[in-house]
Amino acid sequence: MARENSTLYSVLGVNLVAPACEIRAAYRRLARQWHPDRHRGDELAKRRFQQIQEAYEVLIDSRKRETYDLKLVHLLDVEDYLARFKELILTASGLDMQPARAQHLTSLSHRQLLLTAA
Repeated sequence: MARENSTLYSVLGVNLVAPACEIRAAYRRLARQWHPDRHRGDELAKRRFQQIQEAYEVLIDSRKRETYDLKLVHLLDVEDYLARFKELILTASGLDMQPARAQHLTSLSHRQLLLTAA
């Protein structure tokens, strides 16, 4: 339902690593803006509202979002893909933290790995 070159993320105006609270806030803002009751008889507004609903239904559900994201891999450049993957791993590991602390942890872990391998 979204335009050919758009993604569900662009429909809601959020980035690929947007947390659920950001997705929810974007949905609410856009749903109010494009709600058919505010644009009676406007088919374009009705279609836009349907796109917003579709995007929200997929992106707010973690399983649907994961499936959708796998289809988007070919659209991401390598740096974006790796940043998203790193964020996913850190979040799943409970290590979702400030970038400086994550960098330090990575460096420390890397050094420990090198020491144990030697």
